[in-house]
Amino acid sequence: MINEKKIAEFMSTSPTSLKEFSEFINKLIKEYGRETIINTAGIDKNVLYRASNSQNITLDNYYKIKKAFNNKLLIGSSSKYI
Repeated sequence: MINEKKIAEFMSTSPTSLKEFSEFINKLIKEYGRETIINTAGIDKNVLYRASNSQNITLDNYYKIKKAFNNKLLIGSSSKYI
């Protein structure tokens, strides 16, 4: 059974634009370094490059990053709605 409350909470903490997500990724890079992010999230270095430069990435890769650094995303997001 799908818990709609959890989905709403998960999606309400998401960045609303590529620029906002890119800023979040660049903060992570400064704090953790590229190799740590790549290994923790399980993504390719090219995906990290694309995300840090406001380029499109797949939802699968976005969710990998979001899952790996969810506690940082909650703090870093200033928007409540998509």
